[in-house]
Amino acid sequence: MTTRTPIYVHFEVPFHDVDRANIVWHGHYLRYFEFARTALMRAHRLDVDDFIDLGLGLVVSESRCRHVSPARYADVLRIEARFEAVTHQIVVGYLIVNETSGKVVARGRTSMVCVNFDLDLLPKVPAEILDRIGKLP
Repeated sequence: MTTRTPIYVHFEVPFHDVDRANIVWHGHYLRYFEFARTALMRAHRLDVDDFIDLGLGLVVSESRCRHVSPARYADVLRIEARFEAVTHQIVVGYLIVNETSGKVVARGRTSMVCVNFDLDLLPKVPAEILDRIGKLP
């Protein structure tokens, strides 16, 4: 698997995620991104326990979501996550497609930084993590 290879997660919108108009509340999209980011990180042996074993933590420093079209109760969403950049931070990009309608629902990205157990910000992504992610083109 190359680092630009996306991970896909499929998810059916539950009733409790929609409002009275039967539209997914905008704040839930960040949670949907998290589903795919977790799968992406696990695929690279970078799950929570892996970070703990390395004596590190990973915190979100920035998140962004562009809403394109609404999703509704029971729609099946395909959430894609891929590494976009790894410098002093790790940047993951997302695309959510509504497989029920065929429309793009949202695009986004999160930037994450590494910290030690004292929550001190590390100036760059440690080599152990870079080795697991691989080199981006």
